Amino acid sequence: MSYAYPLDSDWTKDEIIAVVELYAAVEQAYEQGIQVKQFKDKYAAFKRVVSTIALEKTYDRAFEKLTHYSIYACRKKAQDLTDQSLLKMR
Repeated sequence: MSYAYPLDSDWTKDEIIAVVELYAAVEQAYEQGIQVKQFKDKYAAFKRVVSTIALEKTYDRAFEKLTHYSIYACRKKAQDLTDQSLLKMR
């Protein structure tokens, strides 16, 4: 699907790319599945941009309101899986 992702206008091009790539990884986890290692890598890049828990929650809520997909739920499930596993939500 095509969404107007929640972004910060102060972010650099590389920061926007990192955040959008995580959003796409979350969508993939819900729609078809994604390798846990790939998801964790995207999440780590996202955390370099959105470094505080409060900001992460803010962007997660905005993203979930838009897509009905949760970054937090994906992260929690990924923690319980091996890197070689497939992260598949719902």
